[in-house]
Amino acid sequence: MKAWRRSERCFLFVLVLVAAAVVFNGCGGSGGGGPSGGGSSGAPEISVSTTLLDFGAIVIDNFSDRSITLQNTGTEALAIGQIGQLSAPFAIVENGCPGAGLSASSTCTIKVRFSPTAQTDSTGAFNITSNDSDENPTIISLKGSGRSYDVSINRVDKNACPDKLNLLISVVDNTGEQVTTLVKDDFRLFENSSEIGPINLTWSQVPVSAPISVGLVLDYSSSTIPITSKIEAAAKSFVDELKTGIDEAEVIKFDKDVFAIHGFTTDKPALIAAIDSPFPDADRYGTSLYDAILQSVDDTSKRANAKLSVIAVSDGEDTFSDATLDEVINSAIQKGIPVFTISVGTDGAEQLQQLAKQTGGQYFLADTAADLEAVYLKISQVLSNQYLIEYPTTSSGGSTVSLDVEVDNNGLLGKDSRDATGC
Repeated sequence: MKAWRRSERCFLFVLVLVAAAVVFNGCGGSGGGGPSGGGSSGAPEISVSTTLLDFGAIVIDNFSDRSITLQNTGTEALAIGQIGQLSAPFAIVENGCPGAGLSASSTCTIKVRFSPTAQTDSTGAFNITSNDSDENPTIISLKGSGRSYDVSINRVDKNACPDKLNLLISVVDNTGEQVTTLVKDDFRLFENSSEIGPINLTWSQVPVSAPISVGLVLDYSSSTIPITSKIEAAAKSFVDELKTGIDEAEVIKFDKDVFAIHGFTTDKPALIAAIDSPFPDADRYGTSLYDAILQSVDDTSKRANAKLSVIAVSDGEDTFSDATLDEVINSAIQKGIPVFTISVGTDGAEQLQQLAKQTGGQYFLADTAADLEAVYLKISQVLSNQYLIEYPTTSSGGSTVSLDVEVDNNGLLGKDSRDATGC
């Protein structure tokens, strides 16, 4: 019995040694990169934030930017080599990665632009070469649709629940002008990929003119000092467009801090005075764009009007917020608040595009501060000229529904897709 026990102990010891060797060798080997991570940490490991950039539907002669972040998740230096070329309508507009030697946990960014000039669906791809032996090359796929109309599901209204949902929809052409002549047969609606038959739709052909509640979010960070007077003049021009005694707005200003200058009111002189009031923070340091929008989304969601929105103007990227971009988008979607964004210049344009696109708002680029008043006028027209569709929904218990709206006006196409909270 003693001899057997000694043999058993020896056998178990050998097994432990073998298992340890396997684990050690496994830790030293190379693994796959990509967005899912994984693989060895002892060699160069490329990880990308996504392998598919889906730009969705973009109006012809306009553009949308998306970025890919590359990271070295290994411990040895990751050498980024050649980046593949793209052909129109896709282009790499910023590339901080070729030739980069990324140490452990370091990152670099590639920005891709989709700028359709025709009403077609487009696909593309490019390769990223590196010294990651398991992921070389890394392939990034692209897709997007060029459309004549910018269609936006601005708001999903649940006032007709438990069995119906109301959609407020805006349609704009490629020059930014409202399309207000569409009829019922120009629209197709899908819920969870199933088409809702036209006969079941309750339709308002005349654009809806219900009272509006708008949160105005204004950037007062130091970089806006040269254009502050332009930002204020444009915001006041928007207030002038509100229906007196009917439409309401609030005024929020921000730098690193967020200041609620005036709560919601229909008093236009009070709103104009709030816009003119001196900014409370003298140094005007930092940019808490996401925190400011998040506060305005929360404020606006508590208003009783059916037509709710937030308009945010900024000249740069967020540098100081506690909230993340995803948190702002998710909150706006959950509360049914479309966010219209205005970029003065191009800094931060990608984030502002995402905010608008994913929340049911629209993105506008004001090349100069002087363009702001024209942009505000277009947004005012959007909010005053929306189509209303009421349809029978299959949702219940606050479930999420996937919505797709397609427009075909004598061959001029547009579409929008979004997830929303149903009945």
